[in-house]
Amino acid sequence: MLIALQHYFPQLSTWFDGVKDFRMANRTQFSSELLCQLVLWQRLSGIPSNNQFELEMEKSEHLHANLSIYLKREIPGLPGIDAICYYLRYLQPEELQKVIDEMISTLSRKKLLNGLKTADGYLLLAIDGVHVFSSSRSLDHATSKRHGNGKTTYHQYYLEAKIVGLNGMALSVHTESIENPEGEFDKQDCELKAFHRLIAVVKRKHPQMKFLVLLDSLYCNAPVISAIRAHGWGYSVGFKGAQQNRPLMDEFIEGINECRTNRKTVTMRHNSKSELTLQLRWCNNASHTFGKALLNGLNYIEGTVSRTFADGRETSFKMAFIVHQNINIANALEVFQTGRQRWKIENQGFNFQKNHGLHLGHSFCSQGHAAHNYYLFAQMAHIILQLTVLSDIFKHWQKKQAKTFSFSVDSLLQLLRSFKCIFNQIRLELFDKPMTLYEFSDLRIRLRTG
Repeated sequence: MLIALQHYFPQLSTWFDGVKDFRMANRTQFSSELLCQLVLWQRLSGIPSNNQFELEMEKSEHLHANLSIYLKREIPGLPGIDAICYYLRYLQPEELQKVIDEMISTLSRKKLLNGLKTADGYLLLAIDGVHVFSSSRSLDHATSKRHGNGKTTYHQYYLEAKIVGLNGMALSVHTESIENPEGEFDKQDCELKAFHRLIAVVKRKHPQMKFLVLLDSLYCNAPVISAIRAHGWGYSVGFKGAQQNRPLMDEFIEGINECRTNRKTVTMRHNSKSELTLQLRWCNNASHTFGKALLNGLNYIEGTVSRTFADGRETSFKMAFIVHQNINIANALEVFQTGRQRWKIENQGFNFQKNHGLHLGHSFCSQGHAAHNYYLFAQMAHIILQLTVLSDIFKHWQKKQAKTFSFSVDSLLQLLRSFKCIFNQIRLELFDKPMTLYEFSDLRIRLRTG
């Protein structure tokens, strides 16, 4: 992990040191840099709760010395968990979001994201909402719903934008709180409002990046598509067909039936047990009036995935997308597969963070801004973990730890299942062993993006 931090983000300590501190300078014992580094190490180590983190700090004989080595200065001591929670409770989340902005901008400047781009130069930006946890106690940056028995439940919802890639990478770009300060919580209304705030911020912070936005069917409406077009970005929006908008589906069917060359069948997989085929149909330049807003240039593609088993059984499902680019027989498969990449924000993003070591569903501290800040630290840790494991750093690290830590990662599924071992090894190196800063000037570090 430390190799990755030094290689990809050598200025991370400077960014943490630049976090705007709300505390009085003459009464501050522990710096923002130290507190932020400790919380990041907590997330990187997979420690599931603050109680266990406090126990790890108390029993560790090497943590204090390791922090001094890593920060390259003597530190006065280690803060207690109450001091950390107090700091995160009042720290504005925007300050940590700036650190994530710097991380993404750094990767872009180093051209490390180029391998994730489509053939026409787009970075895939998947956007989706995530429910982190609920509480009967009032939470900041949360939605609330009043029940019939008079009780109110508070839910921590975020709208997350992640750059996704074919290699399973899901890098957090921006997090927007979903809130309902006035009125009853409506998921669709609140999430759509948060979407417009989110893309405006992403465009302002990363104007040099060209995104293709991947969305589910909730966002299939004129304001969303118009906003994406206004930014000069591409889009692929899920569409549920007649059950969602019958007049629009009728227009697409009419466009499909006007031309007989807009069809393609692809054999995705074939073996002795089954055959997997994909039947594609599409149409270009449809128009539709959403309410009072007329949208032209709507391109539609649908794909039916069928599996035929050796014993004659068949199963199938259909997916459809409204996309920005014209579709032809040459690019139809790529356009359809691009739309399906949205699932990576849920599988390699939220599912991994909740169930494979980052404990996204645990609040750690729910007072003030603390829950939001812990969530942002989880996003930082996830970025660092991915850049480590999906690069040559991981092989180099395995060689250094050959006696205690050795296995090969041949697939993404095996990688996800292996992260528990990785978290344990990180915790061992940070808390239970003297730190060694490896020299790797002769190592060519490449990011695997295929």
